[in-house]
Amino acid sequence: MVKKFPALNFDRPIRGFMLVKNNSRWFLWLISLSLFLAACETLDEAKTYSKSGLTINFLHINRIEHEIDDYQIDHPVKLSTKLAGNHLLSLLYKRENAPGNIQPVFSVKEANKLSPLFQKALARLKLDTYLHFKYQSSRGTTEGEAFGTVGKIHWRFSKINGSIYSSDILNHEPNWKLVRMNGQTLRKVETAFVKIARRNWIVANMNLAYPKRRPKMESSAGASIAEPKTEATGASAKEQLKELKGLLDEGLIDKKEYEQRRVEILNRHF
Repeated sequence: MVKKFPALNFDRPIRGFMLVKNNSRWFLWLISLSLFLAACETLDEAKTYSKSGLTINFLHINRIEHEIDDYQIDHPVKLSTKLAGNHLLSLLYKRENAPGNIQPVFSVKEANKLSPLFQKALARLKLDTYLHFKYQSSRGTTEGEAFGTVGKIHWRFSKINGSIYSSDILNHEPNWKLVRMNGQTLRKVETAFVKIARRNWIVANMNLAYPKRRPKMESSAGASIAEPKTEATGASAKEQLKELKGLLDEGLIDKKEYEQRRVEILNRHF
């Protein structure tokens, strides 16, 4: 129910004191209304959207504008669900305490689940907002930001699978760093002498191709999550070939490996 305020009656003679008093009330009411609307705007900006373990906030761009003053924001970001999935599948990282062990940030199953959510969220971005996301999985929390510039999408992470991006004071090495794939570069920051790559910030081409090969996902305990086997005991040749084709379609093996294993299965059964 809307509260009605009494209208001022200017036809009735009133004393100067009463006029000042009434005007003061209206002035205070207008201030209160302005503060209320400002609070509503802040609450709307801070509103969270959660689904399938993914929590999203739309934050004001002024929080990061000092870090992106050399880019031109281009929002909303319009992607197909498939293209959003390509971006998620192309995000890789490497832990410093496990040299050479490159892992995907998101598994194929997670990317398939989250790609429509990211696609819708990026399409809702305005010129003065950017995307803050947090994803909770069995491996831990993955947190970061995403926004679009002309022809590019930026993915910056503060945490991946429960591990915070921080540097050791003695060796100045981060706990982990992102690894580039085709169509991606690391964000470089100009210093007084040289440009330094930000190892937690990927700048990717908008139309990113589906990654042909991806490393195996590891569990939180460090053990590899088993990929579908192509030589399961008792499985028919038809089932093995179908499973092998699935590995090819997901980019887990290339065409050459597919053909080699296909011939092995056929030779073994026929």
